[in-house]
Amino acid sequence: MKEKKKVLNLFYILLTSLFLSFAFAKNQIYNFDLIEKKRIWYADVNSKILLNKTIDESIKRGISLTFSYYFSFESEKWWGDLSIAEIRKNYQVSYNKTIQKYVIKNPITFEKFYFSQVKYMIDFMQKLYNFPLINKNQLSEKITFVKVKFELDKNKLPTLIKLESIFNNKWDIKSDWKIWQLP
Repeated sequence: MKEKKKVLNLFYILLTSLFLSFAFAKNQIYNFDLIEKKRIWYADVNSKILLNKTIDESIKRGISLTFSYYFSFESEKWWGDLSIAEIRKNYQVSYNKTIQKYVIKNPITFEKFYFSQVKYMIDFMQKLYNFPLINKNQLSEKITFVKVKFELDKNKLPTLIKLESIFNNKWDIKSDWKIWQLP
């Protein structure tokens, strides 16, 4: 009888932890690498992006959202970390009802990518390879580390949704910072 109780308790703990891991799953940056080629820093980023139902429904209803990888080049100072340069890689995400496809627009090149399902669009955003960040000559101070995070840019939300996002954490799409130490 005691053995059966132990097994049931263990099963309950396992089931609870499994539920909590899904309930509190969040966006993450798994790998972040910087590569220097001809004095230019390039970034490679692999991440896990989760969009909730509110975000997906908003996109399908015609609200254009901007997601960003946010890079910060920083230097350690005795009074704290000092941000030397900040760079964003933006994805403008929308849904085209006529062709029933998700669209990602690059705001710099105006290039568009089309996806039949939200999971394919997310797969596209999860990988960023060989992205040019900054010329090393542009950095005036010695950089100690670079950090990156992925987030929904709340500043670019329509006004009414911006107000709602203050009180509703379903609009809080972001990862923790991933840090890359420079040698």
